[in-house]
Amino acid sequence: MKLLNYIKGDTRGNSSREIEKRSLTDPFLSDAIDGYEFWAGNGAEHIRNIAELERDIYRRRLVPGRQWALFVLIAVMLLILCTAIIIYFSMLR
Repeated sequence: MKLLNYIKGDTRGNSSREIEKRSLTDPFLSDAIDGYEFWAGNGAEHIRNIAELERDIYRRRLVPGRQWALFVLIAVMLLILCTAIIIYFSMLR
C-alpha cells in the first residue's frame, strides 16, 4: 500500500479500494488522507514533503546499528541464562 501513489492519483482499482477500506478502520490513515485533501492546494511541494517524511520513516526503521545492538543484547542474555542453568543443575548433585 503506497499512500503517496494514492494521493497523487496513481492508484486504480483494487489498490485504491484497499487504501480506502483500510482508512475506514485506521484513524491515522484516515487523518492523513483528510489532511492531504485539506492542504491539496500546495500541489507538488506537499507531495515532496510527504516523500521526505516517507524516506525519514524508512531510514529510522532500518538502522543497522540498533539491530546489531539488539542482537548482541539477546546473545548476552541467553549466555547468562544458560550459564545460570548449568550452575544451578551442577549444584543439585
